[in-house]
Amino acid sequence: ESQWRLFHRHPWLLQVSTGRSLLGPNALHNFETHIAVLAGLGLTDVERINLIVMVDSYVSGMARTLIEAEQAAERTGLSDEQFWSAQQPFLIPPMQSGDYPEVASLDMSVFTEFGTSAFEFGLERVLDGVEVLLRGRTG
Repeated sequence: ESQWRLFHRHPWLLQVSTGRSLLGPNALHNFETHIAVLAGLGLTDVERINLIVMVDSYVSGMARTLIEAEQAAERTGLSDEQFWSAQQPFLIPPMQSGDYPEVASLDMSVFTEFGTSAFEFGLERVLDGVEVLLRGRTG
């Protein structure tokens, strides 16, 4: 959650390559903290790194999706509502064709719920998977 808040405070961080990160004092401190949290849980070093990468990838991916949507609204001057309203002429015929019954049956309010609730839902599922892994280690 702190990483999520960090990306929202400093969206430019999502543009920094993580392929070959520069580990300055703050980054190294954060890495140490993450590694330490996973110590003593019966995980291999590779598994600890993979867990950190997995959670970080989920958080940064969701942050990128939401921040890019916010930036698109700012860049274009169109709110999400205005954007989707302009898409109606292109969406209505396919939705009425019967070719997409599941999509057409969706309550459109589900799309206004996307955002923090989607992030929290997904993070809970990711952490549920971590819990299953750890339970298997501690029996």
